[in-house]
Amino acid sequence: MIIGTANIKNFPDMSRTKVQADGKKMSSICDLWGMQENNPVEDLPAIMDVLGDDWKTVHPGTDIPFLYRDSVFNLVESTKIVAPFEPVLPLTPRPRWITGAVFELKNRPGVQPFGVVNVHLIAGGYNGDNSPSDTARRIRQWDIEWLTAKSLLHTYREEGFTVFLLGDLNNPNPPKPIPNWRWLVGERLDKIGVSTNGSVLVEENQNGTVDLNSDHRGQWSNVWLSAS
Repeated sequence: MIIGTANIKNFPDMSRTKVQADGKKMSSICDLWGMQENNPVEDLPAIMDVLGDDWKTVHPGTDIPFLYRDSVFNLVESTKIVAPFEPVLPLTPRPRWITGAVFELKNRPGVQPFGVVNVHLIAGGYNGDNSPSDTARRIRQWDIEWLTAKSLLHTYREEGFTVFLLGDLNNPNPPKPIPNWRWLVGERLDKIGVSTNGSVLVEENQNGTVDLNSDHRGQWSNVWLSAS
């Protein structure tokens, strides 16, 4: 399967046709991908309008939904969490969602379901682009959101799932969130990582990047899941 991540719309005034083009491009490459920074009222419906009936969404009411091929996956369960908010941090979109889902591969009954977590962590929490006081607040907020994402990753692992993390982490060198972790793709801010549970082997066949109309690049990884 090919999984991906894409910050689809970093520019607030980006045209709907460009949003559609980027969504169609990611969906032509991936079987499952996590989107960030979409407007759930306008952007996701625009993307779904240009995709076929095989495409479904999870958490369409948030700015970080999943899109997946119904012919490839069954959706087992889904969850979303609001990260606590640093109260004095200005100009931060609310709420700060962390979304998750568990899928199983159709026509692969011997392979256990797997979990996926999608994040868009706050920007500016690891460098000096802002004033010192603002940077300190953003660092605290980044830590809050990172801990919230780690908690969901831990939950999926405790339930016995191999788990993937997709998203715009807004940190080029984040720590490994849980044991037995490896980053599959993502040299900058947008990354894909995985932790296996021992009963599922994850073999990475190929990975790459995708040019987008936003100021991010899409990331994808072609992985093979098999029973150990």
